[in-house]
Amino acid sequence: MSELEQLCENLAGTPFIGQPCNELSLGLRLFHFRSHTLYYTRSDNGICIARILHKKMNTDLYF
Repeated sequence: MSELEQLCENLAGTPFIGQPCNELSLGLRLFHFRSHTLYYTRSDNGICIARILHKKMNTDLYF
């Protein structure tokens, strides 16, 4: 299992460790991982990954 997959499993078990990001979308959370940021929402089964963006990418273009 890759580090990113492990991180996603950890986030699914503890989704509130990510920062709220309601200014982009209600219920959206973010978590920084190396040179990327994961954007996700909570779901009945854990989390739903909305985007994984590199730190150099313009977030406004994707939300």
